[in-house]
Amino acid sequence: MTDFQRKNTKAARYSRYGLPHATIELVDDEPGDPADNEVLVAVEATAVMLNDLYCISGKPGFERPLPAVPGNQGVGRIM
Repeated sequence: MTDFQRKNTKAARYSRYGLPHATIELVDDEPGDPADNEVLVAVEATAVMLNDLYCISGKPGFERPLPAVPGNQGVGRIM
C-alpha cells in the first residue's frame, strides 16, 4: 500500500444507534500493518444488508460495540 493510499483510506462508521442517514459518517481511517497471517484488502464495493440496518438502529439482539463499521460482505483487492 502506498503512502497516498494509506492517507486516503475512508470508513463508513457509526458511533451511536439510530437511522442510517443520521448516524453513519465517512471518516479517515489509517489501517495498520497486517500481521504475518493477515492480508490488507482494499474494499471496492460492499452491500448493506438487513442485519446491518438492525445493528445500526440498535435493535435488541443486534447491538454491537461502538464505534462500528457496518457490513461483512464485500469485493476488494488484496494489497
